[in-house]
Amino acid sequence: MYYSEALEFYSLAEKDLLQNKKYDLLTNLYFNMAWSSYKVGKVGNACKYYDKTLNAYENNIKLNPNSKPFIPSGYGSFQEYLGSRKKGMKCNDSV
Repeated sequence: MYYSEALEFYSLAEKDLLQNKKYDLLTNLYFNMAWSSYKVGKVGNACKYYDKTLNAYENNIKLNPNSKPFIPSGYGSFQEYLGSRKKGMKCNDSV
């Protein structure tokens, strides 16, 4: 229930963040949308949101090349971390 409500609020925030090109915040937003989608049983949506997470991350790095994104220990890159998450959810295109 709470995850469904969170997705509604995330969708409202997404429009504003996209319009203002806040790719750092969009990276976090999409990551949370992926997890929330997974928790409500919408794995296909979760996989798409992880793709959007990566796209927002890459846009943020282009605009802010000196940014220092958090990468969990045990992963060599943010891309590798997202790939692991997608693989765990059995997304079709995960490596």
